[in-house]
Amino acid sequence: MKDDDLTEKIIGCAYVVHNKLGSGFLERVYENAMRIELERLSLRVKQREPINVTYDDQVVGNYFPDLWVNDRVIIEIKAIEMLVKRHEVQLVNY
Repeated sequence: MKDDDLTEKIIGCAYVVHNKLGSGFLERVYENAMRIELERLSLRVKQREPINVTYDDQVVGNYFPDLWVNDRVIIEIKAIEMLVKRHEVQLVNY
């Protein structure tokens, strides 16, 4: 599956989750709902499984993404009123 096709499916799932749940829940609720929707499309989803962080080819820690789809796309769920600069910085680091 091409990256564009994969991200299109992921975005579609996000819309389904949002339309069904609306706003006001904690991030974990949306994360669990996204996993369900993604798996309905037969996508491989890992939830909060560690990914090694390397520095100069050495593991220096672990990162635990909310969802890791097809070992290609990291999904971080945010349940906030407005995105701010620190959220953007966090995404770039991922």
